[in-house]
Amino acid sequence: MKSHPSLIDEQGEVRELTEKDFAVMQPAKEVLPTSLLKTLRIRGRQKAPTKTN
Repeated sequence: MKSHPSLIDEQGEVRELTEKDFAVMQPAKEVLPTSLLKTLRIRGRQKAPTKTN
């Protein structure tokens, strides 16, 4: 597996994300264990809006 540059610099500041950073990102449900997903209660999108103005 290739090493990616750290997201935090020497001063502790978070650097700006690049296109390469976004290219290697994966959905949480693909990389996190099922037990953690249940704890975080990650759900899908709403099927219909719950409120109308």
